[in-house]
Amino acid sequence: ALAHLALKADGDVRKALTALEVAALSTPAAADGSIRISLEVAEESIQKKAVKYDRAGDGHYDTISAFIKSMRGSDPDAALYWLAFMLNAGEDIRFIARRLVICASEDVGLADSNALRVALAAAQAAEMLGMPEARIPLAHATVYIATAPKSNAAYAGINAALQDVQEGKTLAVPPPAKSWPGCAVYRKKTHNTNTPMTLGTSTLCRKLIYPKGVSIIPPPPMAWSCALQNVWNTCAINTTTRKKAKLT
Repeated sequence: ALAHLALKADGDVRKALTALEVAALSTPAAADGSIRISLEVAEESIQKKAVKYDRAGDGHYDTISAFIKSMRGSDPDAALYWLAFMLNAGEDIRFIARRLVICASEDVGLADSNALRVALAAAQAAEMLGMPEARIPLAHATVYIATAPKSNAAYAGINAALQDVQEGKTLAVPPPAKSWPGCAVYRKKTHNTNTPMTLGTSTLCRKLIYPKGVSIIPPPPMAWSCALQNVWNTCAINTTTRKKAKLT
């Protein structure tokens, strides 16, 4: 009760003393003449209800869970309520910002990659502004994430890949994706300095790495990832014609 009066007085001693006086006058004395003021009486005397929020206990985790599930469930009104609840209780804005970043990547993900940018910008703005203004960018990100389309494909994908690795499902790197140790990729020399230099590899290098009769695969289709395309660009024998090269 005393902590509630001190908190809700907002540094105004007169307000705190007035509330304490009202509480004392409205509370009957015990048999020994003492007056014990409960939290309910303190709430009534200062006209501000106490927010039950234990930052070190279950209340902390239950509230942040409700906040995240509201955004995941595309309910911006509920998400804003739980955000306000935490801010009013004095929750660390950096903790809230971290949860926004996680939710933007885990729950919105590839459905709207801009959500991650918004969450990161909100976290930076909140850190720079501090309270009470930090509530604005945090609310901005909260509403954006809650109303964005959802996809957990990246989250589910990395978890599945990690599970495979941890269970021993490891694969050898396929030859076309390997780096070629000891064989430096060189640039074909040209007399014209304005002509772009192209990548190439030595015949000896190819014969050392690939057994006789093995062909270097043609470039992957556009639907493949950019990473594999870059591997081809580096390892291909002829990057201009993109023809299949057979070793002799």
